[in-house]
Amino acid sequence: MTDSARSGANDRAEDRARLFVAVTPPEWVLDVLGGLERPHISGVRWTDRTQWHITLRFLGSVELDEAVTAFDGIVAAPAEAVLGPAVERFTPTVLAVPVAGLEEMAAAVVAATGHVGKPEAPRPFRGHLTLARARGRRRIDRRLVPDPYLSLRAGPSSTSS
Repeated sequence: MTDSARSGANDRAEDRARLFVAVTPPEWVLDVLGGLERPHISGVRWTDRTQWHITLRFLGSVELDEAVTAFDGIVAAPAEAVLGPAVERFTPTVLAVPVAGLEEMAAAVVAATGHVGKPEAPRPFRGHLTLARARGRRRIDRRLVPDPYLSLRAGPSSTSS
């Protein structure tokens, strides 16, 4: 490969990025999630606060200019997301908190970006925030997850007298 061909290949690679569109929870939700115990479970990698988000659409490797133009076309009303009520195995290898309330926003993102990147999977949106992933081909055994994960209630607490 010539130097000019290498340069052109690098320029094209720099015009692309692996992208997704996501919502980041408010700080108080991140604080609640951050307070949950993360026990050592063989073969499980816990995510941390810097990774917590709800993916509305994964685009894959895309041309940046095309993605920016598509993002400008997203028209979505504000939404209230509700976490829980319990942590569940999202797939056999993913432990997640289900998230409801972002379905219309996700549909707006898909409508504006559907022509960009990886085609959208033909399945309904399932909002979730990933807490842990199993390494390799292992599966997460729910019996190993502490009880607080199975009854997560995120939100300001109230007590009655």
